[in-house]
Amino acid sequence: MSREAPFQDRLKGLLESVASKYRFDGLEIARVERNYPIGKSRKEADIITFLRGEVPFLIIETKRKVEKETTWRPRSLFKPLDLPVVGQVASYVAIYKDQYATLTPFFATANPISIAVFRTPKNIEDFVELDKAYEGEYEHALKPGAYARLVKDYLIVSEDLELTEEYVHGLLDRLARDYRGAERLKVEPTWALIG
Repeated sequence: MSREAPFQDRLKGLLESVASKYRFDGLEIARVERNYPIGKSRKEADIITFLRGEVPFLIIETKRKVEKETTWRPRSLFKPLDLPVVGQVASYVAIYKDQYATLTPFFATANPISIAVFRTPKNIEDFVELDKAYEGEYEHALKPGAYARLVKDYLIVSEDLELTEEYVHGLLDRLARDYRGAERLKVEPTWALIG
């Protein structure tokens, strides 16, 4: 079992629970999957939500620990805006589009205490080197300048993650409102994001 498994199970359970009780600005989350295969690529998305009609809505890549604990350097959490993590989930979105000709509207990275959500660029293939994505070279999967453009123009949520139904309901509702055009989410770059 991976180190992320308990966190993934909890997040998936919250998404399923909230989806079974509510609609989000008229949208219905019909299914939530964990370790979902991304086409024939042999890659698996940690969590993916589908709207009614098997339309992917949100792909989430979760991370827990970044390094081994030593006497001089304690374990720390991956940060949701770390380049390899963003490269990994953006790769999954690009591979999904490449194989199914379907664009997933949102992708996210999360650890147990924070989350970053991106609106997927319609031209995601202009951001991701597909050969690197298929090879799993996530740290090099984003094209030159793509990471900065994603953070500047497509990052719509960057905040503390609360593992509660209330928080998950609010997050999905905000994403649904953005998807339907009722509200345009945007995170303004700050030193907290840059540093």
